Amino acid sequence: MKKQILAMLLPALMFTTAHAADIRVEPGFVNLAVVETPLTLGIRIDGVSNFGGFQFDLVFEPDTFSIDAPDDVQLGPFVTDSDRTFVQLGPTIDNDAGKATIGAFSYGDAASPDGGGIIAAISLNLIDSASPGNDLKIDAVQLSDANGDPIAVDSVEGVRLISLTPDLSQVISILQVLSGITPMIDISVVPDIDGDRQVGMGETLYIMGLFH
Repeated sequence: MKKQILAMLLPALMFTTAHAADIRVEPGFVNLAVVETPLTLGIRIDGVSNFGGFQFDLVFEPDTFSIDAPDDVQLGPFVTDSDRTFVQLGPTIDNDAGKATIGAFSYGDAASPDGGGIIAAISLNLIDSASPGNDLKIDAVQLSDANGDPIAVDSVEGVRLISLTPDLSQVISILQVLSGITPMIDISVVPDIDGDRQVGMGETLYIMGLFH
Protein backbone atom coordinates (compact mmCIF):
# COMPACT_ATOMS: atom_id res chain seq x y z
CA MET A 1 0.00 0.00 0.00
CA LYS A 2 2.83 2.39 0.92
CA LYS A 3 4.55 1.65 -2.39
CA GLN A 4 1.34 2.46 -4.29
CA ILE A 5 0.94 5.81 -2.48
CA LEU A 6 4.59 6.70 -3.14
CA ALA A 7 4.19 5.85 -6.82
CA MET A 8 1.18 8.18 -7.01
CA LEU A 9 2.95 11.04 -5.23
CA LEU A 10 6.23 10.99 -7.17
CA PRO A 11 4.86 12.48 -10.42
CA ALA A 12 3.20 15.29 -8.48
CA LEU A 13 6.39 16.02 -6.59
CA MET A 14 8.34 16.15 -9.83
CA PHE A 15 6.02 18.77 -11.29
CA THR A 16 5.75 20.93 -8.17
CA THR A 17 9.45 21.11 -7.35
CA ALA A 18 10.59 24.71 -7.93
CA HIS A 19 13.44 25.22 -10.34
CA ALA A 20 16.02 27.70 -9.07
CA ALA A 21 17.93 30.25 -11.11
CA ASP A 22 21.25 32.05 -10.67
CA ILE A 23 21.69 35.80 -11.12
CA ARG A 24 25.03 37.52 -11.62
CA VAL A 25 26.50 40.72 -13.00
CA GLU A 26 28.98 40.74 -15.86
CA PRO A 27 31.79 41.70 -15.49
CA GLY A 28 32.31 40.40 -11.97
CA PHE A 29 35.34 42.63 -11.26
CA VAL A 30 35.85 46.30 -12.16
CA ASN A 31 38.96 48.40 -11.60
CA LEU A 32 37.68 51.97 -11.27
CA ALA A 33 41.16 53.40 -11.83
CA VAL A 34 41.19 52.33 -15.48
CA VAL A 35 37.58 51.62 -16.41
CA GLU A 36 35.99 53.56 -19.25
CA THR A 37 32.83 55.53 -18.55
CA PRO A 38 30.00 54.85 -18.93
CA LEU A 39 30.41 51.43 -17.37
CA THR A 40 27.99 48.98 -18.97
CA LEU A 41 26.88 46.01 -16.90
CA GLY A 42 25.04 42.92 -18.06
CA ILE A 43 22.63 41.22 -15.66
CA ARG A 44 22.72 37.52 -16.46
CA ILE A 45 20.36 34.72 -15.50
CA ASP A 46 21.20 31.01 -15.70
CA GLY A 47 19.36 27.77 -15.10
CA VAL A 48 15.88 29.12 -15.81
CA SER A 49 12.94 27.38 -17.50
CA ASN A 50 9.77 28.89 -18.98
CA PHE A 51 11.00 32.38 -18.07
CA GLY A 52 8.26 34.99 -17.88
CA GLY A 53 9.38 38.05 -15.94
CA PHE A 54 11.69 39.63 -13.39
CA GLN A 55 12.34 42.54 -11.09
CA PHE A 56 15.43 43.52 -9.11
CA ASP A 57 17.23 46.48 -7.53
CA LEU A 58 20.71 47.53 -8.60
CA VAL A 59 22.34 49.04 -5.51
CA PHE A 60 25.36 51.32 -6.00
CA GLU A 61 27.42 53.89 -4.12
CA PRO A 62 25.89 57.30 -5.01
CA ASP A 63 29.24 59.08 -4.55
CA THR A 64 30.81 56.75 -7.13
CA PHE A 65 28.10 56.09 -9.75
CA SER A 66 24.95 57.55 -11.23
CA ILE A 67 22.45 56.43 -13.85
CA ASP A 68 21.80 59.52 -15.93
CA ALA A 69 18.70 58.58 -17.93
CA PRO A 70 16.01 55.86 -18.21
CA ASP A 71 17.46 54.92 -21.61
CA ASP A 72 20.62 53.79 -19.80
CA VAL A 73 18.64 50.72 -18.70
CA GLN A 74 17.57 48.30 -21.45
CA LEU A 75 16.27 44.76 -21.67
CA GLY A 76 18.88 42.20 -22.69
CA PRO A 77 18.93 39.79 -25.64
CA PHE A 78 17.81 36.80 -23.58
CA VAL A 79 14.33 38.33 -23.48
CA THR A 80 14.31 40.66 -26.50
CA ASP A 81 15.44 37.92 -28.90
CA SER A 82 12.94 35.37 -27.61
CA ASP A 83 9.68 34.55 -29.38
CA ARG A 84 7.67 35.72 -26.39
CA THR A 85 6.83 39.43 -25.99
CA PHE A 86 8.54 41.12 -23.03
CA VAL A 87 7.65 44.61 -21.81
CA GLN A 88 10.07 46.63 -19.69
CA LEU A 89 8.92 48.05 -16.35
CA GLY A 90 10.72 51.19 -15.23
CA PRO A 91 13.44 51.84 -14.47
CA THR A 92 12.85 53.73 -11.25
CA ILE A 93 16.14 55.56 -10.60
CA ASP A 94 17.13 57.15 -7.29
CA ASN A 95 20.70 58.40 -7.61
CA ASP A 96 20.61 60.04 -4.17
CA ALA A 97 19.91 56.68 -2.54
CA GLY A 98 22.05 54.72 -5.02
CA LYS A 99 19.32 52.42 -6.26
CA ALA A 100 17.59 51.58 -9.52
CA THR A 101 14.63 49.21 -9.83
CA ILE A 102 14.31 47.34 -13.12
CA GLY A 103 11.72 44.81 -14.25
CA ALA A 104 9.85 43.21 -17.13
CA PHE A 105 6.77 41.08 -17.75
CA SER A 106 5.74 39.00 -20.74
CA TYR A 107 2.61 37.87 -22.54
CA GLY A 108 1.50 35.84 -25.54
CA ASP A 109 1.30 32.23 -26.62
CA ALA A 110 4.87 31.97 -27.89
CA ALA A 111 7.39 29.80 -26.09
CA SER A 112 9.28 31.36 -23.20
CA PRO A 113 13.07 31.34 -23.13
CA ASP A 114 14.98 28.60 -21.31
CA GLY A 115 18.58 28.36 -20.18
CA GLY A 116 20.49 31.56 -19.60
CA GLY A 117 21.55 34.93 -20.95
CA ILE A 118 21.54 38.68 -20.38
CA ILE A 119 18.15 39.95 -19.18
CA ALA A 120 19.14 43.61 -18.73
CA ALA A 121 21.96 46.00 -19.63
CA ILE A 122 22.70 49.01 -17.43
CA SER A 123 25.07 51.92 -18.13
CA LEU A 124 26.46 53.82 -15.16
CA ASN A 125 28.32 57.11 -15.16
CA LEU A 126 31.50 57.06 -13.07
CA ILE A 127 31.60 60.06 -10.72
CA ASP A 128 34.64 59.33 -8.52
CA SER A 129 37.10 56.56 -9.34
CA ALA A 130 39.17 57.20 -6.21
CA SER A 131 36.41 56.14 -3.83
CA PRO A 132 35.07 52.75 -4.82
CA GLY A 133 32.91 52.48 -1.70
CA ASN A 134 30.59 49.50 -1.60
CA ASP A 135 30.45 46.91 -4.36
CA LEU A 136 27.64 46.97 -6.90
CA LYS A 137 24.91 44.65 -5.66
CA ILE A 138 21.73 43.04 -6.93
CA ASP A 139 18.95 43.04 -4.35
CA ALA A 140 15.24 42.22 -3.99
CA VAL A 141 15.25 39.76 -6.90
CA GLN A 142 11.86 38.46 -8.05
CA LEU A 143 11.52 35.98 -10.91
CA SER A 144 8.43 34.40 -12.44
CA ASP A 145 7.63 31.90 -15.15
CA ALA A 146 5.22 32.41 -18.04
CA ASN A 147 2.30 31.36 -15.84
CA GLY A 148 3.10 33.99 -13.23
CA ASP A 149 4.40 31.45 -10.74
CA PRO A 150 7.52 32.43 -8.79
CA ILE A 151 10.93 31.04 -9.73
CA ALA A 152 13.28 30.42 -6.83
CA VAL A 153 16.63 32.22 -6.77
CA ASP A 154 19.61 30.02 -5.96
CA SER A 155 22.42 32.60 -5.96
CA VAL A 156 23.02 36.30 -6.64
CA GLU A 157 26.45 37.77 -7.44
CA GLY A 158 27.24 41.48 -7.81
CA VAL A 159 30.38 43.35 -8.92
CA ARG A 160 33.61 43.54 -6.94
CA LEU A 161 35.00 47.10 -7.17
CA ILE A 162 38.67 47.98 -6.80
CA SER A 163 40.62 51.17 -7.50
CA LEU A 164 44.25 50.37 -8.19
CA THR A 165 46.78 51.93 -10.53
CA PRO A 166 48.55 49.29 -12.64
CA ASP A 167 51.96 48.25 -11.38
CA LEU A 168 53.59 46.72 -14.45
CA SER A 169 56.41 45.02 -12.52
CA GLN A 170 53.90 43.25 -10.25
CA VAL A 171 51.77 42.19 -13.20
CA ILE A 172 54.81 40.78 -15.02
CA SER A 173 55.81 38.88 -11.88
CA ILE A 174 52.34 37.36 -11.53
CA LEU A 175 52.39 36.34 -15.19
CA GLN A 176 55.78 34.71 -14.56
CA VAL A 177 54.25 32.71 -11.70
CA LEU A 178 51.40 31.65 -13.96
CA SER A 179 53.99 30.49 -16.50
CA GLY A 180 56.01 28.55 -13.93
CA ILE A 181 58.88 31.05 -13.88
CA THR A 182 60.37 32.21 -10.57
CA PRO A 183 59.84 35.99 -10.34
CA MET A 184 62.85 38.26 -9.79
CA ILE A 185 61.01 40.49 -7.26
CA ASP A 186 58.66 39.96 -4.34
CA ILE A 187 54.99 39.90 -5.29
CA SER A 188 52.72 42.33 -3.49
CA VAL A 189 49.52 40.94 -1.97
CA VAL A 190 47.56 44.02 -3.13
CA PRO A 191 46.24 42.29 -6.28
CA ASP A 192 45.17 39.28 -4.16
CA ILE A 193 41.50 39.82 -4.97
CA ASP A 194 39.97 37.09 -2.84
CA GLY A 195 42.57 37.17 -0.06
CA ASP A 196 43.62 33.54 -0.37
CA ARG A 197 47.28 34.43 -1.19
CA GLN A 198 47.08 32.34 -4.36
CA VAL A 199 46.96 33.23 -8.03
CA GLY A 200 43.54 32.18 -9.27
CA MET A 201 40.62 33.30 -11.43
CA GLY A 202 40.06 36.54 -9.53
CA GLU A 203 43.68 37.60 -9.90
CA THR A 204 43.71 36.66 -13.59
CA LEU A 205 40.61 38.78 -14.21
CA TYR A 206 42.24 41.61 -12.31
CA ILE A 207 45.36 41.47 -14.50
CA MET A 208 43.29 41.42 -17.68
CA GLY A 209 41.17 44.33 -16.44
CA LEU A 210 44.16 46.55 -15.77
CA PHE A 211 44.96 46.89 -19.45
CA HIS A 212 41.47 46.54 -20.91
